[in-house]
Amino acid sequence: MVRLVLRSSLLILLASGCDFKYEWESLGPFETSGPVRHLIVDPVVPRRLYAAAENGGLWVLDDVARREVGWRPLSDQLENLQMRGVAKSMVDSSYVVTANALGRVYHTLDHGESWSRISTLEFSYIRRLLLREGLTRIPAGNYTKLAKETTVLVAGSTGLHRLRLINDAFAEVDTLFPRLPAHGSDVLDLARHPSLPDLLFIGVRRQGVWRSQDGGASWALVADWASFGDSASDMIRLATNGTRTVAKFGRNLLVNDAGGAAGAWQPRTVGFGSDSGGSDIGYRGNYSGRRGEWTQAVAISPTDTAVLAAGQVTLFLSTDGGATWDTTGAGHEDMQALTFAPNDSVLYVANDGGVWSVSRGRAAPLSLNRNLTTLQFYRAAKSGSRVVGNADHQGIRGTRDVEADPPVWERATAGASGYGNNGLENDFVFGDPTVPGRFYVAFADRDVLRLRYPLTGATQDLLQMNAQAAAVRPFTMRTRNRAVDNQLNYPVGTVAADPRPGGAGLLLATHRQPDITFEIRQTTTRTQDPTGGPRSACPPPNTNAFCFNPPLQNTSTFTTVYGPISTPIVSVAWDPVDPTQVFALLEDGQVIVERNVDDAVSDWDSLGVLPLEPGGVARQLTVDAITPGGLFAMSHGRFFRSFDGGVTWLIGGVPSGPTQQLNAFVQHPSRARSLYLGTNVDVLVSTDRGAHWRSIGERLPNAPVMQLFVAGSDLYAVTFGRGLWRVALPG
Repeated sequence: MVRLVLRSSLLILLASGCDFKYEWESLGPFETSGPVRHLIVDPVVPRRLYAAAENGGLWVLDDVARREVGWRPLSDQLENLQMRGVAKSMVDSSYVVTANALGRVYHTLDHGESWSRISTLEFSYIRRLLLREGLTRIPAGNYTKLAKETTVLVAGSTGLHRLRLINDAFAEVDTLFPRLPAHGSDVLDLARHPSLPDLLFIGVRRQGVWRSQDGGASWALVADWASFGDSASDMIRLATNGTRTVAKFGRNLLVNDAGGAAGAWQPRTVGFGSDSGGSDIGYRGNYSGRRGEWTQAVAISPTDTAVLAAGQVTLFLSTDGGATWDTTGAGHEDMQALTFAPNDSVLYVANDGGVWSVSRGRAAPLSLNRNLTTLQFYRAAKSGSRVVGNADHQGIRGTRDVEADPPVWERATAGASGYGNNGLENDFVFGDPTVPGRFYVAFADRDVLRLRYPLTGATQDLLQMNAQAAAVRPFTMRTRNRAVDNQLNYPVGTVAADPRPGGAGLLLATHRQPDITFEIRQTTTRTQDPTGGPRSACPPPNTNAFCFNPPLQNTSTFTTVYGPISTPIVSVAWDPVDPTQVFALLEDGQVIVERNVDDAVSDWDSLGVLPLEPGGVARQLTVDAITPGGLFAMSHGRFFRSFDGGVTWLIGGVPSGPTQQLNAFVQHPSRARSLYLGTNVDVLVSTDRGAHWRSIGERLPNAPVMQLFVAGSDLYAVTFGRGLWRVALPG
């Protein structure tokens, strides 16, 4: 009898899929990167580069001369992949230090095979790491012995700190700045003299440049931020090659050839714009060099004081000490970090498009983005073998054949469509289940655009479906704690297409300005071909408005079918078992239903309310695709189940944690009891309809999973920082 029970339990376990091994594979993009915030050259192996990505972890390019091999990740096992700095040993090829958005500092003794925290301390927003190594004597009974001493300087919003390690074990920490209460604690950058390690420079928010000649024991303000008035941004960037020190205050660039002494800073004129209407190095209106923290960078050649680099949106280079400047292509906009090769042969650039090599002898920048897979997708959709997704800083990207090895990704909208190189980056894409190659884009809180991919013409790939004074995204970019959540908190289902060919059309949740009333709208003419042309600049005086040329004709018309109400509608879902039935979820957890969407008169009914956690916000609703009466829903912190058509709701057994956030979920296409849930660091599976969960992310990087969708027998994970991933599902 015992043997029979054990055998029955084993059969149940096997049937539930618990034995199935999920083997994730990366689908790229392998040649397009997201933002890289920090970039350094290995002082031991100068052909090696390290890149700390804004999202996606720490990466190494082992040999810039073999860029076809590409980058490889070093930090996938860290609990947060939003990197805040990197430093490399000057003597040990395997010792690296990094930090992430949790304010934690880590080191590796084996070049990324394993990582450990240097201490339990957290330093909030870290902006720069520097290393210093040497030997020290430590007590050993009645004598002393030599030991390895490593000092890690941590600059950030809590000040400048010094972590001391003895034989790679944490020993102590002390604060070098602020020394006095009157000193601000927000250290924006840190630079050290290459041959005088006790000579330090820091930039402090709204104060200026401070110098220490004794390793941080005492400080003197040597360049006063207030003296530059409105032309100084809040961000300060520093660089030194020993002979010359450079400081960037917004559009002001200062050089100092006297060891950084006060009174010896000389301004250099750079075309960073002017307060009277210039732009910050290229475009975006009257920012006038005051870009805040996102795009500020400066560098000086290690061998030639006349060679300087500075950047904000665009990259500027000078070969005469800053007397004149030339703009140069850098592969992408928004400069984040600049560093010269040790022999001054090239300038390495980190920006919102990854890593590039810029040479004065080369006409165009050279992409170093091979395999630097750090693209920040928000949403993606699949139609046949085609996949498109909207990506932060990269617009809408697509691959015509996701089954290719490797898939080739490209811009999925024509440049002449009027949305710019990075237009539509925050505008979610949705697939049409009835027409291959048709997608929808929720554009700029205004309209629905219809995207045809692959491109069918120079401009007619992206067309406006409606011209209504109502926003199509009923939500804001809610941010609770980006250092923890590592992403923007988007709802995931505000557009829903009828899965029936020739069915009731397209549903979308909208809100109207300025009173912010919410409603659900519907069109039955989604197949109608819009004839409006690409977006173009509006004639004066409405030059900042959205205009299309020629004017729209015969476009799809949406009508209100539910609303207006005062609560945002965050998810709309068609019932796949009964496609005449549609459910919707409100931000406060209310669930509503339309029993027959084909009726001429809309009559939505209220159902139950999700038992949200304190302060919780509802995010997603879906209908059980196999079992009538089943619904599932999710907030930021809880998963919910209903077995009576949404009247009553149970809380599922998702393991909770102080930093865990639930982002999206999906049901197995044929196993009614199997569900998949994406969090800010993992993918979970439940084989009992959400009662219990376990991780299946063993080979998946710890990047936020923004969306999950099933196509065929595969599960796709859309990550914010590591591109698109896929895993085969149990049959």
